[in-house]
Amino acid sequence: MPALIEAKNITNKFGRQVIHDHLSLEVAENEILGVIGGSGSGKSVLLRTMLGLHKPDSGKVLVNGKSLYALAENDRMSLQKKWGVLFQNGALFSGLSVIDNISLPLREHTDLSAEAVCNLAFLKLQMVGLPPDTADKFPSALSGGMVTRAAMARAMALDPGLLFLDEPTGALDPVSAAALDELMLSLKETLGLSILIITHDLATVLGVCDRIAIIVDKKVETGTVDELAESSNAKVREFFDSPRVKDALSKRRKRN
Repeated sequence: MPALIEAKNITNKFGRQVIHDHLSLEVAENEILGVIGGSGSGKSVLLRTMLGLHKPDSGKVLVNGKSLYALAENDRMSLQKKWGVLFQNGALFSGLSVIDNISLPLREHTDLSAEAVCNLAFLKLQMVGLPPDTADKFPSALSGGMVTRAAMARAMALDPGLLFLDEPTGALDPVSAAALDELMLSLKETLGLSILIITHDLATVLGVCDRIAIIVDKKVETGTVDELAESSNAKVREFFDSPRVKDALSKRRKRN
C-alpha cells in the first residue's frame, strides 16, 4: 500500500543527546500503526516531527512525495488541515463546551455558516458515540472516556484522512479503553482512515494495530505482531518475551 506520510532518515538531537538516529517510518493507507518504545525513546518527539511541529536536525518528512519542512508555510498548513490530532489527555479547552471544542476547527478553517458548523459538530459527536446532551457540558463534567471521545470528535471535525493519536487510552480504565479501541477499528473500517497511535497500552497494540513500530537504539523496527515476535533484534525479542506481552499474545491468538 502507498505511504500517506513517511519519516525518512530522521535525526533528532537535544544538545548532545541523540534521540533518533536516521530513523525511518511510514504510515500506509487504511492502516492502524502503533508506535511503542521505552520511556525517553522519543515517541512524542517523533509524533511532533511528523506533524510539522518539530523540525528534525536531519532527514525528511514526506507527504505525497513532498518534503513537509521544505514547503511554504501556507502549503504546509493546507496539508496539516487534512490530519486530525488527539493530544495526551484530550487537551480540550476547559473554558469551552464540548460542542464549541468540536466546532472550533470548523469555524477557524472553513467558511461554513454557523448553522452548518453546528450541524457538523453534532454529527461528529454522534460518530464517536457521545449522546446529544454531552454537547453543552464542559470538559470538567465529563469522565475520562468521554473527554477522549470528545477530543476524537474534534480531531475529526475537518474530515481528515489521517489521525495522529498520542496515548489515547493512557488515562482510561480498561472498559473505557476497550470501547475506544472498538471506536478506532470502526473509524478505520467505515471511513477508511489511517491512524498512527503513540501508546504503551498492550491491549491496544495487540488488539487494533495492523503493524507495530518499536523504537529501539534510536531507530525503529516495524512489522506485524508475528513478524516482530521473530525479530533478530535482541531488544525487540526482549519486549515480546516479557510475561505481560506473552499473556496478551496468547489471548490475541485465542480470539483469532
